[in-house]
Order: sequence, then C-alpha cells, then structure tokens
Amino acid sequence: VKIHEELTRQRESDELTGIPNRAFLQRHGPALLSLAERRGSPLALLFCDLNRFKAVNDTHGHETGDAVLRDVARARTVRVRAYDLLARLGGDEFVVLLPDTGPPEAAVMAERIRQCVAEVAQDRELSCNPGLSVSVGLAMPAPGQSIDDLVRRADAAMYADKRAADQASSS
Repeated sequence: VKIHEELTRQRESDELTGIPNRAFLQRHGPALLSLAERRGSPLALLFCDLNRFKAVNDTHGHETGDAVLRDVARARTVRVRAYDLLARLGGDEFVVLLPDTGPPEAAVMAERIRQCVAEVAQDRELSCNPGLSVSVGLAMPAPGQSIDDLVRRADAAMYADKRAADQASSS
C-alpha cells in the first residue's frame, strides 16, 4: 500500500515544484467540474503562463529558472484555498481550478497571482523593464464541458491577456 501511494504521489506531483501536475488535474478536475455542474455552483479555471521566462533561462541560467518556478509555485500555494486545485502543466504553465468561484472572485485571484509573480521577480531581481510577469486567462465551464476543453478555453484567454500586455509594454 505504501509503495502504491508513493507511486501515485510521484505520478501526480511535479518533480521540480512539488505541486500537483497535469496527471493530477486530469484525475481530479473532472470530478470538480461534475460536482459544480450538479450543484449549480460556479467554477473557474485560470491558465497562467510566465512572460519572458525563456529570457530568464537564457540570461541567468536554467538553475535560476528552476528556482523561479519553485518560488512561483510556493507563493501560489499559500494564496489558493485548501480546496482549490493548483497544478503545473509543464514548462512555465500553471492552472488553478477554483470551485465555488464566479468571474469576480476569479479576477481577484488572477490579480493575486500577478502580484505573487511580481514579488518573486522583485526578490530574484528579475523585475527590470520588461521583466518577469504572468499572463492569466479565465474560463468558466459550459454544461457538459470536459476539463481539457476548459483548459483550452482558458489557454486562449491567456493568449489574449498576453497580447494585451505586449501591446501595453510596447506603447
């Protein structure tokens, strides 16, 4: 039993950051979606992608990039509720599945995530202009929607946020 539990933990945890990974989201996300739909309660998914993370790796090295990912994961962990699902999808992409959360509350969480990344950037002296930041996309599920579809919609919204941030920084 202990070996099985350890294998499950390894399979569902991101090795670098220690937070849940895509496999964990795939296993537990559908149940949260189903529960929200059955109860008629809101649920939001935030898709987060670090901006200029490649430049951090290229300029400061992959060790610093790994440390940034760990710092961001740790900072986000303390900002989400115990029943929210935070997961690293891979690279510099994270999602937060927020049960009992409508668009206004999700927007507040998105701002908390932006602040958390800004704090990590400042602590690691990566906040020069333009520095490390995060783009966040929000999606609310449609009835019967799969977790993969919800992630894709949030990803598309994140790219819209990224384009807006790029336009604002080039102005």
